[in-house]
Amino acid sequence: SDNKVIGDFNYEFGASAELKVPRFLLINPSYSPRFVPDNHILLDARYINQMQFYRMSFFRFMYGYRWSASANLRHELNLIDITYQHLLRRTTVFDSLLTNNSLLKQSFSDQFLVGTNYTFQYSVPERVSRKLKTAFIGSIDLSGNLLYGIQRLSGSKSTEDKPLQFLGTTYAQYVKTTVDYRVFLD
Repeated sequence: SDNKVIGDFNYEFGASAELKVPRFLLINPSYSPRFVPDNHILLDARYINQMQFYRMSFFRFMYGYRWSASANLRHELNLIDITYQHLLRRTTVFDSLLTNNSLLKQSFSDQFLVGTNYTFQYSVPERVSRKLKTAFIGSIDLSGNLLYGIQRLSGSKSTEDKPLQFLGTTYAQYVKTTVDYRVFLD
């Protein structure tokens, strides 16, 4: 902890690299040659400085598939999505905010997010001459559940004081769904 500010400026910098292979790897489903699928691997690293509050590092690795079934139907399945965040330094002002808000404290704790996610997108193509056009995006994100299951099968138990950990860091466990439905009037 630091009593004043950390550094002279607020800033964030990072680097991201994504490798896309224009076909599926490891599986060989049939697909239309008009809609070439891709296999992608993403590496991402970020460093954040909020001078009055904290410094944080963030790392992400993702591996998955993207494909279109038609011009208006798209899928994305990320088999592996691993994120690690680490709070490097914080000020006493930020410590007092964390003390007064347990949800904020949990969201800024060091943690792993290890999971899988799937997104489905549908939209009426632009060339369709309708007054009303619709778009839908639905997703499901599962994190920590496989790790939890493996650790439970191996006999590990968690308590409120000692949650289960992965590589010495507490991991998040959740199921999150998102639904976005839009109607456009031309």
